[in-house]
Amino acid sequence: MTIEHYKYVQIDGVRGIYEHFICFHLTVVFTDSTFRTFSIIPALVRVATAEQQTQTPYRYKNEPFFQAYDALFRIWKKRESQRKVSAELGIGRDTIRGWEEAFLRHGAIGFLRMPSLVEVDSRLERLVLLVRQARPKTGSAHILTLAQALSTPSADINLICRIQRSHGYGQRQDETDLAFYAGLQKILVSVAHHQRGAGQQKRILGQRAETFFDFNRDPFQHKVELFKELSSAPSRQVRPLLQRYGIHSTRFYELRKRYLQYGVWGLVDRVHTPRRKAEKICAELELKIIEERLTHPKLSTRKMIKTLKLRCSQANVQKIYARWGLAGIKQAVPVRGVVSEPVPDPLSAQEFTNTLSARARFPTLLKEASLKVHGSFKRFVKTLSYHRVPISNPGAIIIAPFLEQLGIVEALHTYGPPALRTTDTSNDILLNVLRIVAGFPTIHSYLLNSDHSVAIAAGRLQHPGRSSFYLNLDDFRFEHLQKLRNDLALRARELNLIEGKEIAIDYHCDPSDSRYPRDKGQSKSPDSLPYTFFQSAIGIKMG
Repeated sequence: MTIEHYKYVQIDGVRGIYEHFICFHLTVVFTDSTFRTFSIIPALVRVATAEQQTQTPYRYKNEPFFQAYDALFRIWKKRESQRKVSAELGIGRDTIRGWEEAFLRHGAIGFLRMPSLVEVDSRLERLVLLVRQARPKTGSAHILTLAQALSTPSADINLICRIQRSHGYGQRQDETDLAFYAGLQKILVSVAHHQRGAGQQKRILGQRAETFFDFNRDPFQHKVELFKELSSAPSRQVRPLLQRYGIHSTRFYELRKRYLQYGVWGLVDRVHTPRRKAEKICAELELKIIEERLTHPKLSTRKMIKTLKLRCSQANVQKIYARWGLAGIKQAVPVRGVVSEPVPDPLSAQEFTNTLSARARFPTLLKEASLKVHGSFKRFVKTLSYHRVPISNPGAIIIAPFLEQLGIVEALHTYGPPALRTTDTSNDILLNVLRIVAGFPTIHSYLLNSDHSVAIAAGRLQHPGRSSFYLNLDDFRFEHLQKLRNDLALRARELNLIEGKEIAIDYHCDPSDSRYPRDKGQSKSPDSLPYTFFQSAIGIKMG
């Protein structure tokens, strides 16, 4: 669904066709060029204000609207020839004919060139906005987990970040960004709505000069002409001009404020969303219903009301089920941070004594699984034969052989998430462990460092993106951490590093997600899962 489509909807039992503005609003996702275009408009307007020595500038740079409008003004109103105008502007006759067709169909608003947008599934964008409204500090990786659990097509971490940015949910999460992009979304929806309406203008090619101005049916041109005259009028003549155009001073200052933010796009009359009288469930409750249904697929709408102790109609819950397709979910989908899982039982002394680690059980795993050295690291090793490379932090390289003896690669390929069982001997989790050993407190601090010693110790050379770190962390579940913890203790016993009889359960194995404030009181476990894995050996009972 894009902003150019219509949709049949059911409202209060009456079926009819109308523009579904909610869907329109949820499908305006910008490309990088669109971001750049609208982000520099306020600066361009300020420059025009200073250069033209006026409080209400009319023309600013990099806006194709003014060239098209002024060209047709000269041809239609001033009766200049198309050959002369096209020669002075350096454009073809076909371009002028295209402007005339747009002007005849849509009026002055037809000169606005719609920016490039990204095709996005409306459910994915609705989910992103729902999570952001309910939990503003939730990470993009958790939104991706929910989108994949709801079988949302084309769910991607980069697309989710683009959706958030298109609605003002950037890194700063500033209220000014939310207000700016919310207004921009309404403007683009309104422009698309106005440009769809054909046959409303009463302009005739045979009467160009007489029908160029049509203030009765073209309110956008009415405001454009007002700002055009105000840009060259002295400050004392502002009030007479407003009276002449029939615009109240309060309305003028509102238009001027929008013009300074969005340029000529701010003069478009906004199309308001029709209000619905039905009761609406808050975003936090709607998200909670989705998570509960994903975790417990046997919950019907009646059972959901009983489980969450709701005091609302069953029809409202049924709307959420129908909106997200929750009735089609038949198997439980693990969603982190929703419900705490029971603590697993520790290994007994006999199991601990008779069990082998993944390194001892699969000594030829690297060969059997056809694990290869990372391509960038292989080229780097060949370079070392004839070129010196300075290293400022050799600690990670020194400790790498000791970590290799622990069998971390074998353990990850045996007990880790399926996403980590790649064809490389190295992965982001191993690099993350070495990052912690090297003393970088956060992923951000590590990525800011230009030294490649940590990457070299992990058997690679390239630094992965920050989102790649978080996505790999999100694939871990507590059952994976428990098995990896046990394997680490078994391997330490085989190397005679410890003398253990059984594995105890400490606070690092509490399967509650401490990223959420409500779960903070249940556990003192750290937020970083690789840190939990690396520190897990302290829970060994010594013999």
